[in-house]
Amino acid sequence: MDADFLKKHVGTALAKGLAQVVVDQPEDGIDHLGKFLIQYADAQERAEKDAIRKEAMKKIEAEKAEIEKAEQSVAAEKQAVWAAQKAEDEALLEELREASVAASSTGDDIQQGINTMMQKCADHMKKRLNASSCYIGRLSEYPEGHEKAGTQLIQYEYATANNSFMVGKGLPKGDVDDEGNPVNGSGVTFKVFEPVEEEEVEPEVDEDGNPIEVEKPPPLPVMMHVENVLRNNGVKFFRFPMLGAYLAVDVATKSSCHNSAMDAEYLTASDEPVKEEGDEETEEGETKEEKADAEPELDEDGNPIVPEKPKRVWEPAEVKEGHMVIACDTMGQNRPFNEDEVLFAQNLSQAISAYVESITKSQFQCEVWLRREHFNANAALAEERAAAAETEATAKDEAMSKVGEETPEEDKAASDKEYDAQTAKTNAVNAKEHIQRVLGLQITPGAAVENVLATSLSVTGVDKSVFTDAATGVVSWALLKGMDLEKFFETFGALNQDSFGESEEDIGKWREICGAMEKSDDYVAVGMLVDAINACIEWADAARVAKEALAARVAAEEEAKKAAEEGEGEDEGGEE
Repeated sequence: MDADFLKKHVGTALAKGLAQVVVDQPEDGIDHLGKFLIQYADAQERAEKDAIRKEAMKKIEAEKAEIEKAEQSVAAEKQAVWAAQKAEDEALLEELREASVAASSTGDDIQQGINTMMQKCADHMKKRLNASSCYIGRLSEYPEGHEKAGTQLIQYEYATANNSFMVGKGLPKGDVDDEGNPVNGSGVTFKVFEPVEEEEVEPEVDEDGNPIEVEKPPPLPVMMHVENVLRNNGVKFFRFPMLGAYLAVDVATKSSCHNSAMDAEYLTASDEPVKEEGDEETEEGETKEEKADAEPELDEDGNPIVPEKPKRVWEPAEVKEGHMVIACDTMGQNRPFNEDEVLFAQNLSQAISAYVESITKSQFQCEVWLRREHFNANAALAEERAAAAETEATAKDEAMSKVGEETPEEDKAASDKEYDAQTAKTNAVNAKEHIQRVLGLQITPGAAVENVLATSLSVTGVDKSVFTDAATGVVSWALLKGMDLEKFFETFGALNQDSFGESEEDIGKWREICGAMEKSDDYVAVGMLVDAINACIEWADAARVAKEALAARVAAEEEAKKAAEEGEGEDEGGEE
């Protein structure tokens, strides 16, 4: 065992040392062997340390490679996320810039598309900027008659789900300090609507000193970035304050679909496309006569394809410039928006501007065609009503002639008013198609029509808040358009003598409310609602009078009967 130990631990070193002594043949072999063994031991120690160091370095390099690989993977993932984000951004911006509508689209279809697109922009903005919430509003003014008439306000129309409570709310422009800065929570957003003066830059010149014309890119939309909302007392909080930033970007708009855009002549003008210079020739110089002589295209069954007649393009009488705003915040995150996020918001603003200008042109075309259709249908309905007047009067005379001569005058009057009311209701319900066409208009038909429809809804029990703008407190055409027409006419057709109360005071209140309704020759069907409601009110009042007269007659008969019974009792007592 001792031999094995020596062989294992010192055998190799001793053998090499002895071999070296033999080779060197020193005078002092023992000393030479000792020095060799010391050097050998040192060399072995160094070799072991080198091996350990190399192994450690190898491990470090492996760990470093793993870290680099992980970092590259994370960077690749970030790059992929960034690329996907950029692709989504470009897809949305392109969708806005290149928006188009189907030829069969109605004004309501287009408006629904606008609503969907604006909501999509709000949702994308929140995700893209990692914002807490996002909302889109429109700059407006309080209408005439309002206590704040003429004062600017922002009406919020779209918001992300977590801030949906803001839709329909309004932010009025409030107090400002001497420098025009908002104070006391009056709203900083209005600053983005203020015009910005462009700085004059000296133009570059050529060798001869002439200015070089350089096409300037359009300026970025005005934006406001409040990095800490708690340090700005002009910020309006709709809920409770929290740390974070607020970003608002102006959206300059040009709309073709508004009150002043419609030219009254369009209602009766020819629908033939307006010819411009060069229209007499077709493609490649081919004349209309030559094209007419050409062989027609055929469908799969061999029948000639009749080309669709080109439609006239209507030009708006006025393009209205306005402003919207896209805004978002990081409240609860305590961080400002970075430059890239702000830039995207500005790019989105420009794309929305282009979208509104383009899409409202299409919406205006639908509006003109629908108003032309309404104009003709309204004229036909007016003629129809005029022709039916004599027939209805004859039918009424015949019906009323069947009322007995002995019928009390109050009951006759009630029957007369009931006949008028039932006839007027029937006529109004039969004009439902015309009302539906009116509700398809995107541009309001006017306050008079709005008031008739709002009052009619109130008569049928619909709460006023359903069709009233929460921000301004006035009737909203956009909300009226959403009325359930089927349910309305079902309830409207069921109006009777009890629908307006039983007392003279109740009926009088309804008479006063409904008396404010105005009829218009331009909207005959709407006027028929007025006639029907007023006829029902008169029926209710006549029924009340008849009911009171009946009660009076019954009371008189009972009084007479009682007096007679008392008289008979006195006579019987006298005979005794």
